[in-house]
Amino acid sequence: MRDYGIDKSSLFLAGSIGEVEYVQELVWKHSGCKPKILGKWSAALGCAMIAKDIASGKDEILGIPVRYSL
Repeated sequence: MRDYGIDKSSLFLAGSIGEVEYVQELVWKHSGCKPKILGKWSAALGCAMIAKDIASGKDEILGIPVRYSL
């Protein structure tokens, strides 16, 4: 994280793996900061929101071009 100039206070874990204490401890050990836990459903909710945007015709998600065809 230091190599990329990322502020340690902005480290988050999402999804069910983020709720596992062992994983949290490893992240803390290797990064030097305690991660903020978003919850086990946060990753699924984010994916659902992206899918909804794509289905409604968005051509970009967070600056990433969407190329979707059936």
